[in-house]
Amino acid sequence: MIDLVYVLGTGSPWDNGELRFSLRSIETYLTGVDKVFVVGQKPRWLTNVIHLPFPDSFPCKEKNIMLKLARACGHPDLSTEFLHVHDDHFCCSFQEADKIPFWHGGLLERTAASVKPSNHWRDAVINTDKALKAKGLSHDNFDLHYPMIFNKNLYPVIMDSFNWKEPRGFVVKSLYANSMKIKGERSPDLKINERLSYQRIVERLRGRKWFSISNQGLSGEFKKFLQAFYPEPSKYEIL
Repeated sequence: MIDLVYVLGTGSPWDNGELRFSLRSIETYLTGVDKVFVVGQKPRWLTNVIHLPFPDSFPCKEKNIMLKLARACGHPDLSTEFLHVHDDHFCCSFQEADKIPFWHGGLLERTAASVKPSNHWRDAVINTDKALKAKGLSHDNFDLHYPMIFNKNLYPVIMDSFNWKEPRGFVVKSLYANSMKIKGERSPDLKINERLSYQRIVERLRGRKWFSISNQGLSGEFKKFLQAFYPEPSKYEIL
């Protein structure tokens, strides 16, 4: 059994409906889940989780994520190995939570080159690439839209070994996995960033284990798809 950790900010345009359906997907498809922790905001409909209030104190989104995960790591009831899931991650095939592979998408520098220069996340990717290279570490992009397993004792040590005064911070999963010298499995990513028809959504997700959605892709058709694909409320919802 393994615990799950979600970090939650305040930017949901849908009353945290993303988290609602992510939890439904977890309950439907993911086995071996013990406790669920939610660090940050607590939606009014959320129940049966361990909630750790934590403000977004910094303008740097990546630093806020790092600190929220560190807060979870300090909780005595969190399992030593835990699965970090974002609220816009949806599981769509049967899997064991403690056997989720480490997936990466190739070199961080290639990831950065594929992102618009105006994107703040690109700066965090570049910072991470430089910091890992400076330590002679591998520099693959583990910041795909998949959950990832962390060790609660090693995570804070690794994060503290980097200079988080960088204005854009670092991308946490890549910093951790490369510091742990994890090789991982190469995998294509999938985050739906555009408005698609219901049928096109079904086609895009065929054969996938996980998928993700941006605010731009969160259309009425996508909401309809989530409701049809995960129709039953989970134990984490107040009915």
